[in-house]
Amino acid sequence: ALPISNHHCPLLSLHTCNLPQNANVHATVQKITRRRWPGHSSGYGSQSRGAGIVSSYAKAASFGYAPAMEVDESASMETMESEADAKEDTRRKLSKPVCFQAPDTTLNVMTSSVGNVLMTLSEGGLQHLLAGARANVGLKAGRYMFEVKIVELNNQMESGPPVRTGMPKQLLRIGFSTARSMPLLGDTEDSICFDSEGAFLFNKTRFAISNRYGPDCVIAVVLNLDPDTPNANTISLFKDGYRVSPPQELPEQLRGKALFPTLTFKNLAVHVNFGSQQFAPLPFKCTMLQDAALEDAEVLAHQAPPDGKYEVIFPICLPDEGTFDWLDWYLEKNPHFTEISDRKIIEWALRSGLHRPKTNSIKNSNDRPDMNFGLSGLEDGTVKRILHSALASSQRDVVVMEVRGNLLKEDRVETLAKFRLPHMKKVAKVLIGEPTDDFRQVVLDQLLQEKQEKSDAEFQLKQQERARVKVMELQKKQMEWAKQKAERERKAEEEAAARAEAEASGVPYEEPPKEEEPAQDEEEPKMEEDEDTPPKVELTDEDKKTLFRKPGPIADLAVSTMSASFPSFTVPDASEGFDEVEYAWQPKEKVEQYLKAWIKEKKLTVRVDDIQPTDWFKEKWQRWQKDLQTWHAKHMEYKDPVKRAAALAAKRAAEKANSENEGKENTDDANKEAEADKKDAEKKPAEEKPAEVDPEDDPNYDYLKELEEEVVTELDVFGVDNVLDLGAGEPLFKDFTFEDWALLSLRFELHLLAHAFVHDCGDSERLGIYPEHLLFYYNKYFKKALNPRNYGCADMEEMIGLIRDTVLICEPKVVQSQVADDLEYNDVFLKLTEEARRDRERRIDSGDESAKLKFLNRPVESGMKGAGIGSKAPGIPAFDKGFGKGLSKGAAAAQNNILLVQQQRQQQVRAQMQQQMHGGWMQPRGPVPFAAQQQWMGGWN
Repeated sequence: ALPISNHHCPLLSLHTCNLPQNANVHATVQKITRRRWPGHSSGYGSQSRGAGIVSSYAKAASFGYAPAMEVDESASMETMESEADAKEDTRRKLSKPVCFQAPDTTLNVMTSSVGNVLMTLSEGGLQHLLAGARANVGLKAGRYMFEVKIVELNNQMESGPPVRTGMPKQLLRIGFSTARSMPLLGDTEDSICFDSEGAFLFNKTRFAISNRYGPDCVIAVVLNLDPDTPNANTISLFKDGYRVSPPQELPEQLRGKALFPTLTFKNLAVHVNFGSQQFAPLPFKCTMLQDAALEDAEVLAHQAPPDGKYEVIFPICLPDEGTFDWLDWYLEKNPHFTEISDRKIIEWALRSGLHRPKTNSIKNSNDRPDMNFGLSGLEDGTVKRILHSALASSQRDVVVMEVRGNLLKEDRVETLAKFRLPHMKKVAKVLIGEPTDDFRQVVLDQLLQEKQEKSDAEFQLKQQERARVKVMELQKKQMEWAKQKAERERKAEEEAAARAEAEASGVPYEEPPKEEEPAQDEEEPKMEEDEDTPPKVELTDEDKKTLFRKPGPIADLAVSTMSASFPSFTVPDASEGFDEVEYAWQPKEKVEQYLKAWIKEKKLTVRVDDIQPTDWFKEKWQRWQKDLQTWHAKHMEYKDPVKRAAALAAKRAAEKANSENEGKENTDDANKEAEADKKDAEKKPAEEKPAEVDPEDDPNYDYLKELEEEVVTELDVFGVDNVLDLGAGEPLFKDFTFEDWALLSLRFELHLLAHAFVHDCGDSERLGIYPEHLLFYYNKYFKKALNPRNYGCADMEEMIGLIRDTVLICEPKVVQSQVADDLEYNDVFLKLTEEARRDRERRIDSGDESAKLKFLNRPVESGMKGAGIGSKAPGIPAFDKGFGKGLSKGAAAAQNNILLVQQQRQQQVRAQMQQQMHGGWMQPRGPVPFAAQQQWMGGWN
């Protein structure tokens, strides 16, 4: 319906529509011809390929890059190119040559000294990574072009399994990008390009617009930013001087910005022509980039350092203390620096189309993230080593980010050896301690942003919930309103019918009495709109004290890496080979003090992954197992009624025989003493016995004294010499239940573990086990799991509270045993357990419900070999369903007894006796004062 004029295009018959002036695109595809145009390779003019181009072009129209069109079969073949010849420009032109500077290329690009020839490294896995280069001159206005020719294809031999990638082996992308973007085209909003596969790319959006192209051809790209031309704000592709695609619109994100010619390529060598002379003239006159007017261009110059030395910075940062936050901030302020790190290589590989499955490896960290690309060159660090070698000969400023490596002297010396050329200045930038105010402000801004994002997310959830409630209320109101409306309409219809009937019969119509009705809305209820502006958050005073952001789900160093290396962390000095050591945050003295305190703290909180049980531990553990089995056997023997009766009978017979032999000798002495006592009693005057006082009548009655007298008359647990026989074959642990055996083992095991950790570490600064790591070390030493829930406890601290007479969490928050590690006998743990049992029963009898043990289930151990010494660790087996079925009562009882013995034997070593409490050492043998017992057991009264 619009008047159109035909313009020539060799491959496609283009038409420029007389659209309104505010239209951005004027060229549309009208017809695909069958003619093979001069200068095109075989197949370019085929009808099937042309149909594909029309389809892709229609798809492009949906993205806004090209408008949809109608095909005009009567269009003339002999049409003209829509671009007009460039007018003579007398303005001042660029004086500096257009070229590629090292900071604007990826690390695998090698540039020629003359002629703008670009090559790429292709060994050790680098053949899978894209190479990119951006010119030093960008365009802000006008219409200009540059040309590219493929010089060589690199066919690197592949070894190993095929690599999953969405790109061909050789690839070339030509287009434009902004100044601060990485020179890899097509996958961000900062660039736009054509590729050698015949596609047009922007922000990961890809669609075909032409045939493929390869070597032996000249590819030209025309950028039109001239608002006075038909194809303003477009980019066009030409091959050997002929157009191969319609002009493509620039997206809004790139308009108004300086656009720099950029190439992205893989396994190729290319020659780029920015000069005045074109390799393949276009159908119209177009100015080359080198002849661009100075006011239409923006020159991005990287000044050479005054002394001719480029900096190689080694950041010395402690893990999780602003390491990568500082690096991002520094690179933002100094974009001419190039970062080399594992995280940057991963980003580069992902943008190169390599597939990386997600992993949850415990070795994953920010410093050494899991590569997981299936490429040996990336996994074993070959790529990084090659890049280090290439960087040593390049002229660019570099940041070598290695969190662990930069803190270890040996690694620093090894890396410094790669940068020995005289044009490299090696700088150690120490960033330890309290940061500077400018970086602290960066951290606070990031915290505020995170807090605002969290608040916004919560606000959106609340908005959605409010909207859901409002929709339900609105639906309810609408239903009520519709019901009322229907009722009003029904009454009106009835009244109208009654009035009509009255008029027809000639009877005067009497209005019915109107009932008072509640006010009704005439309009249908509508949704009320809420304010959609989320609240603004502010940092609290506590937030403002923050020096570093908390680490995310991934730490800077893996736990195993941190554990093995942090004791060797040091600050650098000039003797290692640095040209300069800069203390950016704090002076050297404060940094050394801070590092020393940090290492000391980490020795308490970082677990030792490579610790192994020593012979000292194994000897203690074997002796405990032997004692525990003896006690279990004695307990079962005592519980056997037959054996117990025989032991009592033997004891009574022995006592009777002894009494008969001693009776004759003691009879005479007893008679003499009795006569003497009788005479003394007769001589003394009779004394009145004191009247018994009722405690309820005496307000000053000392109940505590009476209770102490009663307790003193009880058995002194700590004064027992033989725990296996208190008399008549009665052991000290005769009243032990399953819970008591479990707590007995828990006492000894945690006691032994606390001492073994200090003994096996061999570090005087490691005072004990950090509570959060207790389960790890327990499994490491005893080869079985420890679960506080089995003991009815919510966490480790509550479980340790059950055996606080043996093990405590002491300052600075480490688990320590209160019993010496050189005990001659293990009986003391039986005594502690028996004393705790008696104290618990007294408290329960007095009504203290908190003293009851709340074992949810009997702990089930793994049944693995204990402590790595070849013997099976005592554990508690789970009961199978149907246990005991088909057995007689006697057999079932016997099997239950056998299982009970196994269960008790499997509850291993859980601690030792408390040696120092309230400033005094408790003796493992001998009587213990009642007051001391009260202190040890927490004061049951």
